[in-house]
Amino acid sequence: MSINGLTLDKLSDTQRETMIALRSMGGTGMRRNIANAAGIKNVRLVTLALGRLEVYGFVDQRNDRLWKCTEEGLGLFNEPAIPKLQARETPAIPDQAALSKHSEPKSMSARGEMQSELQRLMKRKELPFAVEDAAWLCRSLSVEFSDMPSVSGLLRQMAEYWRSVHEPTKHP
Repeated sequence: MSINGLTLDKLSDTQRETMIALRSMGGTGMRRNIANAAGIKNVRLVTLALGRLEVYGFVDQRNDRLWKCTEEGLGLFNEPAIPKLQARETPAIPDQAALSKHSEPKSMSARGEMQSELQRLMKRKELPFAVEDAAWLCRSLSVEFSDMPSVSGLLRQMAEYWRSVHEPTKHP
């Protein structure tokens, strides 16, 4: 589609890559993120491209850091504008009363949820998955999250649990 006589192929390489990267990010992004998505190492080149694209009317600077594709910019890709409900907005700052409430740490609540889920599964007569698969998954995730010792340790414990469930109980 031609906007102001310009099409995507008539933009400079940097401008075209910037538009493609911004579109791939959902139509909204910051300069450094756009540069990373476009594979452009020099953020200044993206800044210059965004400035020119803004003059063309293809992008708009929502605040001092956030850039957004305009309807004309999305028109370069033959796409409709992003609906208002899907547009990314700056999250609201929580009020002081909500911040002062004491809440259970997420790790504690997640652990509690996991334990209740395990208890629920233990009450079932038949598991909805193979025990070997659960042990393997927990071992694999433990290795994957080795840089997070508490998570890795919990996953190792879960792997041991599933391994013990799989092995028949030894009676003397």
